[in-house]
Amino acid sequence: GIFAQGLRSSFGQTVAVWYLLLQGSQFHLIYYASRPLSNMFAFGLTTVAMRYLLPDWASRPGTRASSRGVILPLCLLTMAGVIFRAELAILVAFTAMFLLVTRGTSIFSNIVVAGLVGLAGGLIPTVCIDSMFW
Repeated sequence: GIFAQGLRSSFGQTVAVWYLLLQGSQFHLIYYASRPLSNMFAFGLTTVAMRYLLPDWASRPGTRASSRGVILPLCLLTMAGVIFRAELAILVAFTAMFLLVTRGTSIFSNIVVAGLVGLAGGLIPTVCIDSMFW
């Protein structure tokens, strides 16, 4: 998957293989992936977001993080939280704090922008689709 590719480019082939073996040995992942649950839809978005936070997609330590390395993952996490699982707000908050502390991310130009884009990107389809069903 996309996360294993990110692990391979960030940490090497061995780490990616061990990750795939671990994921392949987990029965619940395959079991729940076969069901249309909100958890599994959120899992896809959060996995892609976490892949973009791996070191090869962001700035190296000691430098400011690029917008792409911060805005896209936070936007995806926010969208997943708005659409599928509200408790992802906790993950978004701690991820944003981590990025502030470790990468020197700008709170206004990166984190707030990502939050607003993710909020709009999650609310618009959710309101339209839910309104149609209700």
